Amino acid sequence: SKEEIDIQEFNEELEKYLNKFNTCTNLRIKSAYILRLQGDKDVFDDFYKKGKKDALNCQIKGLGLFEIKLLDKLKQDYYEI
Repeated sequence: SKEEIDIQEFNEELEKYLNKFNTCTNLRIKSAYILRLQGDKDVFDDFYKKGKKDALNCQIKGLGLFEIKLLDKLKQDYYEI
């Protein structure tokens, strides 16, 4: 259906955007996408570790700490899935 095509196109555009910029925020978004929509815990673990590492090195300390908090919340969700 038309709605499914639009969702697929949206997901493709989102993936292109997220892959273009590897920021700690984008890594968290990718982690959530992988965990929630794909259910791939092994790949999630890789993105979680990279996201935490990048967040610790974030030039804006408050943003990095915020991203760590959100990544850790995703990790908690990981055990509930």
